[in-house]
Amino acid sequence: MMAKEVNTLTNLSQLAEKSSNNPSLTEQLRLLPEEAFTRMRILQPEIGCGNVCADCSQLANPSIWSLTTEGLNHLMTSIATVADESAIKLGYKRERHPDTIFPYLDNDIGSYPFLSEFLQRLSQNFGIKAKMTTIGWSRHNQQLQEMHERINQKNLDALTAVSFSLTSYTRALRFGQKLTNPEDYIADLANALKTYQPAINSLGTGKESGCVTLRFKPLVNSYEDGLDDNYIDEFHVIHSGPYLLISKKKQKPPETSIIFSRDGLVFDQPGLDYFVIISDNLTGKHKWKEVARSAVHSLSNGDSLNLDGTVKESKLFLLSNSEGQYYALDPDFQEDGSFKGKFFYPKTEKRPRSGYNDSERYFLNSLIKYKKSLGLRSYDLLPNAKWEDVNGVIEILEKKVDELSKYDRKASEYIRDEVLLLVKTLKNVLQLAGYPPSYFFDPNFTVDTGQVLNQGRAIKDFKGIVVTPNLPTNPQHVRVINTWEKETVWRWAVAPFSRNSKSSSVVGKNVFAIKPGIVIQELNPATLLPFTSEGKKLREFIVETDEVYFEHINGRQELVQKKRIPGIPIS
Repeated sequence: MMAKEVNTLTNLSQLAEKSSNNPSLTEQLRLLPEEAFTRMRILQPEIGCGNVCADCSQLANPSIWSLTTEGLNHLMTSIATVADESAIKLGYKRERHPDTIFPYLDNDIGSYPFLSEFLQRLSQNFGIKAKMTTIGWSRHNQQLQEMHERINQKNLDALTAVSFSLTSYTRALRFGQKLTNPEDYIADLANALKTYQPAINSLGTGKESGCVTLRFKPLVNSYEDGLDDNYIDEFHVIHSGPYLLISKKKQKPPETSIIFSRDGLVFDQPGLDYFVIISDNLTGKHKWKEVARSAVHSLSNGDSLNLDGTVKESKLFLLSNSEGQYYALDPDFQEDGSFKGKFFYPKTEKRPRSGYNDSERYFLNSLIKYKKSLGLRSYDLLPNAKWEDVNGVIEILEKKVDELSKYDRKASEYIRDEVLLLVKTLKNVLQLAGYPPSYFFDPNFTVDTGQVLNQGRAIKDFKGIVVTPNLPTNPQHVRVINTWEKETVWRWAVAPFSRNSKSSSVVGKNVFAIKPGIVIQELNPATLLPFTSEGKKLREFIVETDEVYFEHINGRQELVQKKRIPGIPIS
């Protein structure tokens, strides 16, 4: 057995072998820097994920390596020995949630069969807790089902939060899959929620306690031509797709920087007032100019527009990221809690396409609209809600589909195919799980997180308006990053291994080892990659141990046979 640092100057295996020809796992761990323990954030007993969600921010691979129960106990005992010797507590020097360990990154911890033992060891050996996030597990897997029931009976004191992720990127929620189907996935997710009702009752509802998060695809349209960004009669005019923006005054917004406060986003320059015209009649390459000239004349004179579309007034800001400037229309939440942000991207040397991103949170806005009709505010609960109330929100979305079909066909189709899919799925899941409809209206339980961020595989759905991985495309993404820790964190994870592979072979976020072991990495908190923002390699170590402590499941076919992914029909 050896311990070695990967791609750095120090070789820990040589140091370990000075005191022992066959250093134990504990002896290897003693050679790690203290920060690997005190700034530990992620402790993964398994890597890889058979769900292979199309937007996976962590580039998960369907080939799974995991610790057996013996391997898990061996690792936990070794970590505890070294931590006790040095009188240190895992994770306690982290800025955020120092009492919580995250057992996931590029895996779905809900499908790890020894999660109960993992939680028990965390609690008993280290006095810390873990957060669980999952898209669900197969209810046909008796081992997994019994384990999760055991967690809710015996391990609730080891959980800080339970979060269920609902997204259309989940393959099992899509029709036409060979190995899974939506009906069984919905039944599996409902079973998961039902199983964890004791945990949610104990923890309470909240993004940091118990919730369902809804994540949506971005509504992006991009173009090879540059963004239409001009002046007509000295009024600033922007055009992209069905959108035409016209300044109310003869000026354009100055470039603005984002300042953060406890209340949210603050801009160092005020946004300027713009008329926003939305019409599919504007999508023609040349026709929009005729409409724009007529609109500038009519709006500047206070006349009405003769156009199949809609007109509203919004605030426009000029922002920038490392790929260039972009325009932000209503980029923050409104006073009533709704979000209607839309963003427009010029083509630049680093940004290969122009286009727009409609980031409006249609589900959240419909919830707020329905609550308003009852005299409630966005954050108010609806404890006596009935399923007819849920149908009322769905009807608002369906009416929005009909309304937008008249002047913004792509937004109409997006709500129909993306938003309503998830909202109706959520309703079905809650009903099957036996949850009252009040949970649908609880903003702490039903969390509309908006569009997925530009992370991992999701970059393809931004269609060229961003090409830099993990680069924020709007202020909301910037705000998310601002909540993360500022200093590096550490990840401990099972290392994929193959004696026939080169050490540089990459599997998702992981590099192959030639012997079984645990990889221990220092990570950039903004990207969760072992590189600084300037591209400098951070510290990375491998501690090696016996192959008997690991299990390898190679691919989705084998995962289906073992019932290790949700959505599998009864055979």
